[in-house]
Amino acid sequence: MRIMVVAADVLLGTALTMYLEEAGHAVVLAEGPDQATRLLADEPPQLAVVDGSPATVAEAVIAGLRQRRIGVILLTDDAAGTDDATESPLRLEKPFEPRRLAAAVAELAGSMCA
Repeated sequence: MRIMVVAADVLLGTALTMYLEEAGHAVVLAEGPDQATRLLADEPPQLAVVDGSPATVAEAVIAGLRQRRIGVILLTDDAAGTDDATESPLRLEKPFEPRRLAAAVAELAGSMCA
């Protein structure tokens, strides 16, 4: 599966990319909304993992993903809080175990195929 990781934190983005690649996914890392927009135009992913910190960055990226009907997993500091701009079918509260991310990817992929 083609997955875009969007994370302003380079260490988090690199760790997520490595984990998802080890799980067999083709991953591209965007280090912010501008790079994510360029990458979306080149080759849209099947789903995206978006770091919700800062929220303003996440909102801009999620809006572009929604326009293209790309599934989103939102990584957040507060899984309970949501608003219309960042509402996502799947949310993972940080910190999380890598196996939870793998399960979220599988769940979202399954719902996209249904």
